[in-house]
Amino acid sequence: MMPVTTMVLHPACGPLRGHPDLPGDKSISHRGLLFGALASSPWTLRGLSQARDVAHTATALMGLGVRIVRDGSDLLVTSPDAWRSDVTLDCGNSGSTARMLLGLLAGRGLSARLIGDASLSRRPMRRVLDPLAAWGLTVLEGGDNLPLSVRGVANPAACSVALPIASAQVKTALALAVIQAGGRLELEEPHASRDHTERLLEDLGAPLRRLPRGFALEGPWDLPGHVLDIPGDPSAAAFWGVAAAIVPGSSLVLGPVSLNPGRIGWIRVLERMGCPVWLGTAHGHDPVGTVTISSPAVLSPVTIAGEEVVQALDEIPVLAVAMARARGISRILGARELRFKESDRLKAVAGLLGWLGVHAELSGDDLAIHGRGDDAPFPRPGRAFEALGDHRLAMAAGIASLVAAGPVTLEDPDVAAVSDPGFWATRRAIMEP
Repeated sequence: MMPVTTMVLHPACGPLRGHPDLPGDKSISHRGLLFGALASSPWTLRGLSQARDVAHTATALMGLGVRIVRDGSDLLVTSPDAWRSDVTLDCGNSGSTARMLLGLLAGRGLSARLIGDASLSRRPMRRVLDPLAAWGLTVLEGGDNLPLSVRGVANPAACSVALPIASAQVKTALALAVIQAGGRLELEEPHASRDHTERLLEDLGAPLRRLPRGFALEGPWDLPGHVLDIPGDPSAAAFWGVAAAIVPGSSLVLGPVSLNPGRIGWIRVLERMGCPVWLGTAHGHDPVGTVTISSPAVLSPVTIAGEEVVQALDEIPVLAVAMARARGISRILGARELRFKESDRLKAVAGLLGWLGVHAELSGDDLAIHGRGDDAPFPRPGRAFEALGDHRLAMAAGIASLVAAGPVTLEDPDVAAVSDPGFWATRRAIMEP
């Protein structure tokens, strides 16, 4: 067994200032690699995320024969002359890699075995496997979890799909299938999820039509060459937004960052909690801009429910830290999807709050957080925090420790590199006077 690494985290000595470095957007990076792999001419990707999850998507595509080479600071993605089949693809910890690759395999008619780490191997796949069966994807080994062996036949299909759970990953997998194999897809979600795929396809001139809660798409359709500028990741920016909110006197400028409407639920939550927020002028069909967030005199309690849970799902661990500093009881309602992340993230967030000395009540898929409502620091925990292999929990602990009563210890800090390899360096930088 490898020894557990630890990091001692010191609280902030004063207000936070500056312009934190943001990694390239992880969601757009995955899509840039996948759609670029299918295009008739090479794609140039600028600002690709260096996250481990994105690296797994790139490695898996190269395993299928896709050519990915670095050109200075850019990445060139070229579709292969001959795709490889009957290969093993390691998805690591990345649910996005696994689920969206299944759509590519189905539409291209390829066979492969998908594997992942212990955490990913517990996460559900049936939600994407079932609709992809219409486009010829057959499961040869496995059920709802990795490892999975699948065979694609590239069958044109005309299907109406009503997703029981809003999922941008499943939407993208189905789009990848219909673009290649052909047919017609009409897709509906219970709530709107992030729509990077739809906006990218619209930009490229795809035969896509928006529906009230989804889209219709026809195939086959040839993807053209493209240059994709990837903005900063708003999910990564949320951690610094909460840092600015909880450390008195702080103000941080974030961006350029994706301001996609499905990605800024966390900004709306902080605004409702009383944080002064200024959005710079956005540009582009998938909007990009800057965000300035400052600490308020008092953080007010807030409730997150329904569609807002979907639009702030990845940011809930760090938003819970802000709620722990609010004056009153905040609630997160109906966050069942958090139970199927790298950890049972809803239970783990309650554990993080308990580590901070904050009373939290978990009931089913709801979490009530009794904010401390004062400027006193979180009590210094008597033990190290275990992030359970979950990058967002580790980073949320890193933000909470900015207002701890003294240095605290975090186990396995390197897991933050799953989404933001520069997280700890950025934390140090914004604390410098």
